[in-house]
Amino acid sequence: MDNRWGGICCGAASLLAGAAFLAGCSKEMAPKERAANRPPETSLTSGPPDSTTATNYRVHLSWSGADPDGSVDHYDFILLDHPAIDDSISPADPNDPNRVVVAVPEANDPRWASTTVNDTTIVSRADTLRVDPAPPPGGDVSEHDQFVRMQSHERWHTFFLRAVDNRGLADPTPAYRSFNSRTLAPEVFLLPPVDPSASRFLVPRAVVFHWNGIDPVGDGTFAAPVASRYALVETRKVITSWPDYPRALYESNVAWSRWTRWDATDQSGVRAAVRGLRPVDGMESGYYLFAVQAMDEAGAVTPVFDAHTPGRNNVALLEVVDFQAPLLIVSEPTLNSYVFTSLSHPVGLIVAAGQPVTFRWRGDASSYGADIGAYRYGWNIRHPENDEEWDQGWCRSCRSAPTRAFTSGLQRFYLETRDELGLTASAVIELTVVPMAQSRELLLVDDGIRFQTAEEIAEDNRWQTVIDSLRQRRPFVFDRARDVYDVAEHQQALPPVNLIFDYKTIVWIEFKSSTSSALGHLAEFFDSALEANRNSVPPANYLSIFLDNGGKFWLSGQQPTEVLWRFGRAAPLRPYPLNVTNWSDDIDSHTAEDSAGVASFLWRFGAEAVDNGSGGRTVPERDGIAHYCLGFQRTTPLPGSAVTRLVPDPATWPQPNDPGSNPLLGRPFVEIYNMPAFLASQVPPLQPDPSLWLPLYTYESGVPADPAHGVVYPRTADGQPAIIVRKNRPTDPYYSRALCGFEPNRLRFESHLALADDILLQQFKVGLPDSPAPLVRHPLPH
Repeated sequence: MDNRWGGICCGAASLLAGAAFLAGCSKEMAPKERAANRPPETSLTSGPPDSTTATNYRVHLSWSGADPDGSVDHYDFILLDHPAIDDSISPADPNDPNRVVVAVPEANDPRWASTTVNDTTIVSRADTLRVDPAPPPGGDVSEHDQFVRMQSHERWHTFFLRAVDNRGLADPTPAYRSFNSRTLAPEVFLLPPVDPSASRFLVPRAVVFHWNGIDPVGDGTFAAPVASRYALVETRKVITSWPDYPRALYESNVAWSRWTRWDATDQSGVRAAVRGLRPVDGMESGYYLFAVQAMDEAGAVTPVFDAHTPGRNNVALLEVVDFQAPLLIVSEPTLNSYVFTSLSHPVGLIVAAGQPVTFRWRGDASSYGADIGAYRYGWNIRHPENDEEWDQGWCRSCRSAPTRAFTSGLQRFYLETRDELGLTASAVIELTVVPMAQSRELLLVDDGIRFQTAEEIAEDNRWQTVIDSLRQRRPFVFDRARDVYDVAEHQQALPPVNLIFDYKTIVWIEFKSSTSSALGHLAEFFDSALEANRNSVPPANYLSIFLDNGGKFWLSGQQPTEVLWRFGRAAPLRPYPLNVTNWSDDIDSHTAEDSAGVASFLWRFGAEAVDNGSGGRTVPERDGIAHYCLGFQRTTPLPGSAVTRLVPDPATWPQPNDPGSNPLLGRPFVEIYNMPAFLASQVPPLQPDPSLWLPLYTYESGVPADPAHGVVYPRTADGQPAIIVRKNRPTDPYYSRALCGFEPNRLRFESHLALADDILLQQFKVGLPDSPAPLVRHPLPH
């Protein structure tokens, strides 16, 4: 009702003033000369015509009054809400069949209220639906629901008004209007995690529902409902059907909650926590219907119960399971991120002795609508049930643990979260502490399934010769027997962690094959955010630990990204280029801003984006032989070296190896990294830190870049970074990680040696103490 009705009053001040005036006049006028006071007249000047069968529930009325022998002091009114049934309105006047006949209230009716205003907008009730909202058996439910939604709620009202003059005399024939108010009912819908497209909503023994709604006012605008209520009906399930839905919700015995204001400060008008649900036991137990209704200011209530129409889904089909619980997402800058639930097993990880470990975490109960209440954590707890053994008791704001470092042994970190409903999830992370001696200079890892083939023997001999040539330039210890680890020779066994940690520098040669490699077993990207990876325990990636603790690592091979990255599971496989930093799976996609890929081994090498120069899953226009790789150009001249270009060996580089079909003798499947145009096009843009990474060599294509004629990436890969190096930290004096997506042994020997010299001696400082000594250069062999 309009707040101007706040001006309604009994007019006592006016009556007192009038009484004083009359008392003064009585001294001068004889009683026989006084004329009788005539009553005022009342007119309703605007509003719905009398007996209107349909008007908006917000009704504007205005009026006036006149007094023939004085003035109008105020008005009295009554708004009569007629009963909901149609026959509450008297039959039409036989002399005026279009007019509703009503009984005018008596002059002394206590319902009369006063006002001094001349108009108002009243909010009348429209709370009666004159059709059955329940769908008929065997009918089209969606069609029936749509019909019901379009039916107005209504109710008849009569507004009576009388003027009262300055002597307190009221009009004995009040003016009145009868009208039937109408409105459409408000819509209310359950918010995620309830999904109207799903067949059921899996919930734990307690769940929190959230909802929203809109109410059509009737003038083209919408408002929020004024109140809501909810109900929980226990039901059953037959295979995939819910036989009680929606029939049971239309029955009169549904135990609804009390109506709660929509804008309640505790959000109880748009939220409900339900506890004590029984888990599924056969088809007769553990199934529920949760429904919510909204009421608008006219009293109209959402009439339809619908679980599957988006934006109108006010019913959830619940299936209660015991395994649902909060998620606990634990991360550590070096050790990746892991997702734990109530069923998770301990995760075993490897750390280097003295390595700082800083765990951070967050809980997530959004899958069943709840909020996280608190966390607690502790190291090496013997009895987790004993609250006194935890380093930190239950704490709502505790989201990280102090940094720790260990010298040896097995260290266990315990963490628990508890949601507002009392459900918990826990994490146990077992750290195996391994000394990182780094007592030897260089380890060569040959990672592939080939063993003693002519191709592998040639590859091994080439690398051995290159390393021997490097040792002539800068002496360092390298034992061909001890300092080489051939994965195939060890029956595909992973290089032991103690072996890896005993070296300062590793050259890892990856051979891509249909079977998984040691690199894939150890360092394949583990996307902890994917639902499929919850409760998973990935292998301990001690190669990342090696990198993050000062180890130097050169990774090369044919398409190492294909080994390190598990691409989308949807068919067909996604094409390149790949956004490594903001990786998004095809099925369980991340948001564009989610930097999921920064935990990857590939990202640690400085690769924020990867593409193939040609072939494979690259763009179609770059798939032809003309775009194959012909070599690599040095980005900046190397001091003391005349080598500015790496030239392939024509005997081993081309594929196909046939001058007739491959006249330029190029090679496909050579990776390129951090293409500037692609980086800038991403949302958000990718911006690799220039103080951390450096492109050493760029891709040389048979289709040269020609910006003047629009031949630039992605139409050609020419000039794009193909060999990159990265520092561990911006303050490091040298680069310690190198990545190239091809086999260096397929270069001419002098090019292979120049590349190894550039990476191992110039960038990694192999063979030098902490304070670098001058490099002694020898002529390159012919």
